[in-house]
Amino acid sequence: MLDAVLNRETLSLTTNMVLEWKSVVQDELLWVSRKFSLELFQFAATKLLVRVVIVCFTTFEVFQTFLFLQRFDTYYFIKYLPVYAGMYFIILSLYSISSILKVMSTALDDLHLIKHSNRETTNRIKMEGLYLNCFMIFTTVAALISGIVHALPVEDDENVFFALAILKEYFPHHWGNWLSWLYRSTFVFISLAMIVPFYAIIHFASYCRFNFYILLNLFQDLSSDHETSDPNRLLGSLHYQKQVKKRLIFCFERLVHIYNIISRVNRELQIFIILFSVVGVILGVSIVTFFVSFQGSFEHRYTRLATLILAGVLVFVHIILAGQMIENLTSRLFEILKVANWYCWNSENKKIYLIFLGFMQCDFKIKFSESISLNYELGVSIARGLYSVASVMVQLKYVDYSNHDSTS
Repeated sequence: MLDAVLNRETLSLTTNMVLEWKSVVQDELLWVSRKFSLELFQFAATKLLVRVVIVCFTTFEVFQTFLFLQRFDTYYFIKYLPVYAGMYFIILSLYSISSILKVMSTALDDLHLIKHSNRETTNRIKMEGLYLNCFMIFTTVAALISGIVHALPVEDDENVFFALAILKEYFPHHWGNWLSWLYRSTFVFISLAMIVPFYAIIHFASYCRFNFYILLNLFQDLSSDHETSDPNRLLGSLHYQKQVKKRLIFCFERLVHIYNIISRVNRELQIFIILFSVVGVILGVSIVTFFVSFQGSFEHRYTRLATLILAGVLVFVHIILAGQMIENLTSRLFEILKVANWYCWNSENKKIYLIFLGFMQCDFKIKFSESISLNYELGVSIARGLYSVASVMVQLKYVDYSNHDSTS
């Protein structure tokens, strides 16, 4: 029955709306977002560069771990901890690119936008698509600037980047300088590579949201063209009941399809989401520790810090927003469905309606685990955690200085 209704190129659902399937891959709405998040790292050259950088950074990370264990010192460890933890995040980002892009590309191939004639919904989707494209461009520029300024030498870089200290200590001056510049040049590439997995998630979540906007309009139009009709007359109208049945089945099938895609993405990306969560927390704590314990001057590092923080905060905020907006829309869909004119429907349509209501209890979320989802609550929890760590570190630093002053 569903196939008979849905397997048509064009499907009339309401008196004022005509819908048809439209492939996301062919859609040009988010062409900038698609280029940055899905296509840029599908070229053979970028794939090769990703592999080379992974090998180089993994080698440095293993060597640094060995030296940490060999000559462990608290100050020595804290001094290099942020970049050391950051390298795990970078390596994970680079390693996950191929898998995440493959999952997202497959999901988007199955996630079709519905081309429709509702002007308000169309304009809303176009405006949000334009905003997302602008966000991608601005954030990418900020990330690339951050990569460039990190590549430019600054005094005492050897006390921040352990790889530079290794190259300076173990290689002759000429070779050390050349390898240092080669190492620095990778910063420009990884500044973009680090955010690509998150771009892909934002891109996917945006298309889910656009589909929900269309469904929101369809839910509101379930029986909008008969709102002024006599309920008793509608109960006996075969044409009306068939029309409602067709609309209910279409919306239900569409919602199930989107839910299955989101569930599949959650399942296939679960391991990466868990790893990013763990490594991200370690990175955040190590950065806070570095800021509190750093004895040098930030005078020549303001541009680095500003661009790095700007790009990081933009990506973090938008990925949280992307997840939260999906939750908000599904809640809105449920509220609209609850106030539908079900009392005008026959028993068959009421049964479909009850099944629909039950299905709406499912979680339409991008989830880390059964209890942790991509939403405001997660963002606030992370912010509070980092603030708590910063507060503790500042207090420990103050206590340490007080003890030092008293003994002297």
